[in-house]
Amino acid sequence: QEVLLDIAGNLESGVDLASSLRRYPRVFSELYASNIHVGENPGRLDDAFKKIAGYMEIERETKKRIKTATRYPTFVLAAIGIAIVVLNVFVIPSFSKVFAKFHAELPWQTQMIINISDFFVAYWPLLIMLVVGIVFSVRRYVNTDAGRFNWDRWKLKLPIVGSIFERINLGRFCQTFAMVSRSGVPITQGLRVISRAIGNEYMADRVNTMRLGIERGEGIAQTARDSQMFTPVVLQMIAVGEETGSIDELLEQAAGFYEEEVDYELKSLTDAVEPILIIAIGIMVLIMALGVFLPLWDLSSVANH
Repeated sequence: QEVLLDIAGNLESGVDLASSLRRYPRVFSELYASNIHVGENPGRLDDAFKKIAGYMEIERETKKRIKTATRYPTFVLAAIGIAIVVLNVFVIPSFSKVFAKFHAELPWQTQMIINISDFFVAYWPLLIMLVVGIVFSVRRYVNTDAGRFNWDRWKLKLPIVGSIFERINLGRFCQTFAMVSRSGVPITQGLRVISRAIGNEYMADRVNTMRLGIERGEGIAQTARDSQMFTPVVLQMIAVGEETGSIDELLEQAAGFYEEEVDYELKSLTDAVEPILIIAIGIMVLIMALGVFLPLWDLSSVANH
């Protein structure tokens, strides 16, 4: 409400709408302001707002699909983490007291689990401080320019989900490029806008490399090929679009192609992650069975000893 009231005041004082929006980069992105600037000059603000609304709807749907696909793995991993803490702090110490009464020589698996549990119980404040310190340090590093760049590059190489992130960003590039191209924004300025809207610093650097190549006189298709970001199919579409002057339409089709791939991979993400989670739970149960229940199964021999 405060932002909109301030923008209204700026408009009443003669400031154009795009400049007013640029004063609030956390609310209105550069992509948003640039499209408003392009639509404001010829008096086509309605078209500009419709394009932005369509783009934001696609972004919202993509984020919703990602949250839906990652909800199950996140819940299972959180449950495993809570189970490990409960076992080490409450369950295993109770078994440890039972074993200590018999003064028996325990299997190495049991002794290892008891030692880990004793470490948890004795140093839990230190462990909490360590975890908080690691999280704080990582977040502080990621907030730096170099940290954000390295994190975004590493994120694209993650197993299973890395290709999903890459296709999401490439689809965002194609969709944004098509929109700014159709809006009449110059290519070099449009690529500068895209680099800020793509949401990945590593890929933004690749986009800026494309912009510098175009400023040197190279073609869009050549700079796209040199960036090593796109699949051969998309590179061919960019080349055809550059030759025919319909690059916005073909890039929009490429964006749809990437969105279909992302949708397919997100739907199969649960199927890909579920066996890994089941194996992890199985290993944890196996360790607990061998380490804790094996001495109980042989409790009579331990008692005789």
